[in-house]
Amino acid sequence: MIGGAKVPKTTFQHSADASTSYCHSQLIFNFTQDVGGYGFLGLVLAYMIYFNHSPWIAYFIGLFVIGICDLSFMFALVVGGVIEPSFPVLLGPAIWFVAVLVTPFGLLGNKTKKTA
Repeated sequence: MIGGAKVPKTTFQHSADASTSYCHSQLIFNFTQDVGGYGFLGLVLAYMIYFNHSPWIAYFIGLFVIGICDLSFMFALVVGGVIEPSFPVLLGPAIWFVAVLVTPFGLLGNKTKKTA
């Protein structure tokens, strides 16, 4: 969660007191659980789109809800200089962006009904 221009690895200092360390660990734990939750939401939405269970509703949920997660991560942590911008860091938002651009073309051309 460090290594960006404003939080270089060489200048980062771990907290010295237990209260601050606990607070930081809980924030990071919450962040990782949120990322897992958004990943699960992405799988549910992909299922809904693939099997034609309200595919446009699923698309717009992904556009806005997962978009809020990915864009807030990008602007608060990556562009904000907290996290080093590397391939693994940028992959999630990049996949969201490609999915937002490509999915409508598939939905407009999809005339078959799949069943699960």
